[in-house]
Amino acid sequence: MLEDIVIRFITRKRQRKMSALADDLGRPGIKLLLILHKTGRAMHIRELQRYGISPVSTYRALSTCLQYGLVRTYTKHGLRYIELTEKGREVAELLQRAEELIKSSTQQLTEHEGTGNEPEDKF
Repeated sequence: MLEDIVIRFITRKRQRKMSALADDLGRPGIKLLLILHKTGRAMHIRELQRYGISPVSTYRALSTCLQYGLVRTYTKHGLRYIELTEKGREVAELLQRAEELIKSSTQQLTEHEGTGNEPEDKF
């Protein structure tokens, strides 16, 4: 019983932290983490901008990600590269799973739209 209470407390605390983190990162920060995670490699800042993140948003997102310890930067041949830290990989994996769940739920809703059938509640 006490273990269940402790587990629920830790889970809620973790959810609040993730929510605050997502708010601080904003769309550009989340996109930056997902791009780095999906490509699986360090990227130059200009490369990230090819994915539709403006230069200003890239630098703001980078600053926030650095503050949280989600990415690190290094310079090679005079160019600044960004790569995920272990913590950044963990957060990016959670974000990717959330993205997949949203896509799946949206697809289910679209398939059931207009049929009169309610989608299954899988929660």
